[in-house]
Amino acid sequence: MHFLHKPLPYLLFGVLFEYFTTLCSPLQVSPVSCGSKNISSYYGHCVTSQEGVRELVCFVPLGLSRNGWECVWTPRKHLVYQTHRYTLIIEQKMIHSCKMYANISGTSQTFNLSKKRNMTAHVFDESDPKSCTKNVFSGSPQQLVRCGPPSNVDLNRHSRQLDIQASWRREENKYIALYSVRYKELKSQSWKEPPVKSKDSNRCTLGNLNSSLSYVVQIQCVANDKCTQCPWSKNFTVPPELTDKPVMEMVEDFPQTKGSRLVIIKWKFAASELAEGYSVTVGKASGEDPIEAFNTSRTLLRLALSHSAYHLTITAFNKAGNSPAAQRTIPPLDDKDLYGRLNVTFNGNMSFTVSWVDDLIKTYSCFSVEWWRRGEKAAHKSFYEDENNYEVIHLEEPLELYKKYTFTLHTRPHKEPCNLKFINNSESTYGSIQSFFTEGSPISAPGNITSSNVSQSSMVLEWTAVPEEDNRGFLLGYFLHYTERLQDWTDTEPNITVDAGSTSYELVDLQSSTVYRVQLSAFTSAGMGVRSSAAYFETKPEGLLVDLSTVVILQLTYLISHILNGRPVLSSVPPQHP
Repeated sequence: MHFLHKPLPYLLFGVLFEYFTTLCSPLQVSPVSCGSKNISSYYGHCVTSQEGVRELVCFVPLGLSRNGWECVWTPRKHLVYQTHRYTLIIEQKMIHSCKMYANISGTSQTFNLSKKRNMTAHVFDESDPKSCTKNVFSGSPQQLVRCGPPSNVDLNRHSRQLDIQASWRREENKYIALYSVRYKELKSQSWKEPPVKSKDSNRCTLGNLNSSLSYVVQIQCVANDKCTQCPWSKNFTVPPELTDKPVMEMVEDFPQTKGSRLVIIKWKFAASELAEGYSVTVGKASGEDPIEAFNTSRTLLRLALSHSAYHLTITAFNKAGNSPAAQRTIPPLDDKDLYGRLNVTFNGNMSFTVSWVDDLIKTYSCFSVEWWRRGEKAAHKSFYEDENNYEVIHLEEPLELYKKYTFTLHTRPHKEPCNLKFINNSESTYGSIQSFFTEGSPISAPGNITSSNVSQSSMVLEWTAVPEEDNRGFLLGYFLHYTERLQDWTDTEPNITVDAGSTSYELVDLQSSTVYRVQLSAFTSAGMGVRSSAAYFETKPEGLLVDLSTVVILQLTYLISHILNGRPVLSSVPPQHP
């Protein structure tokens, strides 16, 4: 042993140390009192080396117990031993305190120590029986209060920048006003200087990054009188930014039984090798909660939905954040074969009653009704019903005149409360109906009236329909008004009724070589709308009478010419040449 040739006091200290280290297991780190004079003699052969134990630092973690301390160090560079054995000795000379922690297998040690005196720490690495390395640290407790590194870090890349949100433990957060961020490209050996200061205690933004490169980030608080030590955090590796949107290749409906549908969504992503997965969010277009998110590593998703309209977004994600979102609205399914018959009656412009035929309350007690005008966001109301086959819905805004509303009733299998619990496989659609609170007559007329297949006594009229929003009610058909051009309009003018689904009609029994004036108007249950501008069309002349008169004139001319010239008259008129 190294102390065999030492004086007796040192020999006794060495024997005592051997005794304690023999009794201790590899995990035993209980303190043992030591004599400061014996440290240099027993560990005099240990050397300070860049290849040995190094970077010893001790500190007071903010928020730890009253006398709590911690020391950490870095092991030797070339590790060849599976079991590491460190000894940590803590001294406070002014009060002649010395504590020794032996057989430490890790690279840190917590302990209790007075915070009123300066301290000196010695760490010895005795893992190698042939050599011993050491490191020393001294400091004042007032300068050794440590905050950090951060306990939580969120990173988000977009638009060639990196947004960072960092937070510390609750005990530290109230003392940290700012923090610094240093970063470098993943393959670089040096940090970009200077570090970037945060905007406040939580947020920091790095700008002008290369979207296609990966970066390494470290974070530390900005030191102050409460946090005198601010170590850098571990490395955070930030993968490249996801700049492309997913592309939706397919969003298809497959109606199922009892008012449900299978929606299959398929997409692709150009930078799929950078994506860790995809987030698909689906929510009702009416705005009813919740908006449900589905995370998947595949590019295909199947959902069981009702016939409502839904908003769909798809983003790719990795540790750096999300890609731009691909968005799509899944329209309400216009299924004429819904199994339920729905009725709506209006109780003034601030409420309506929705009723149904089937005895639904035997199976369901939770319902939802949606109503909307074309091109506008749907309103919704969920309700509980276990007695009647109807529900009175009171409105926050009045119903509008001459506007067509669609009303849809959904059934939900869940008990009260009747709000939507989730999106997928959560409800089915019972029935749907369209209705006007009040109908009006059309405010515009059919347009672009043309004729085709014109003969001496008939013609086919064609036109374009009145825009749906101008009908102001359910279109019941068209009135076709026509008369000869020179006649005045009278109460006896011919009016023909044409079905609402037609935009053409054949007029017959007309006079040849006659100009007709034509007008069209649409009508609803509230009456006839405005007439179109007049259009004029002429039937063909009687072609056979014209041909006979021409023949007679030619024959007379032929006879007179031959008689006057003394030439013989043939039995038929010779062919005429142009």
